[in-house]
Amino acid sequence: MIENFSPAYDIGAMVFGEDKQKIFNYATGLFNGEGRNKPENNNGKTVIGRVVLMPFASFKSSIVGQVHLGASFSHGRQKNNFSKASYKLPTESAVLSYSDSVQQGGSVTIFGYDLEWLIKNVGIRAEYLRYTAENLVRNGGAANLKADGYYLAATYVLTGEGKKSNANVKPNKPLDAKRTGWGAFELAARYEMSHLPDAALLANLANGTNGLHAATAGINWYVNDDVKVVLNYTRYVFNQPINNDGRWYTKSHLLQLRFQYQF
Repeated sequence: MIENFSPAYDIGAMVFGEDKQKIFNYATGLFNGEGRNKPENNNGKTVIGRVVLMPFASFKSSIVGQVHLGASFSHGRQKNNFSKASYKLPTESAVLSYSDSVQQGGSVTIFGYDLEWLIKNVGIRAEYLRYTAENLVRNGGAANLKADGYYLAATYVLTGEGKKSNANVKPNKPLDAKRTGWGAFELAARYEMSHLPDAALLANLANGTNGLHAATAGINWYVNDDVKVVLNYTRYVFNQPINNDGRWYTKSHLLQLRFQYQF
């Protein structure tokens, strides 16, 4: 859920690089702040940056050799129309919906921290994100929008293949016509908690829940180097009931099957 508040594709310019030992890499840029293919609507720009450290990269054979520590930020002035906007789960259930005539004009700040730890065929990942948008206004009522959340995730490759950062698992025995291999199989689990803006709810700028918990269990099938099949089950629990098509819910369930092809 908290990924709804992450920066998305945008129009701008970026520089990036890394040191010779590949212990440190960075990226920073200046963007419109309005999203993909949208023109700027104010004089402000958004600065976005990210740094990643691999403090134990020189200990390649150690269990801490593949520890990645990351930090990111985004800050800029924006002018947004939040009227009838909503933040939805993959089930299309809206957990927070803004009232009509809600406008936002002020700075938007996002920062986050993340950890990735790869140990042979095991992957551990955690991330925290905080979002603040100043000056939401509707019919004289005003509030700042603040949301934050985190997730913890773990994966285990049953067939023994190693994990690499930002890369799919490469099967030792890809699926083939002769059935000499069936690809690689990976178990996955994730827990998420999100806190949504009480201030906007109390000021009657929005309606919904002020938070949720979610737990996911799944299996990934890497058919070959390019094809991946994902099967996930997720259970969501809301702090307050949400309304969907006239009915109130305190929980939501999602069974998701996804095919991915990379080229």
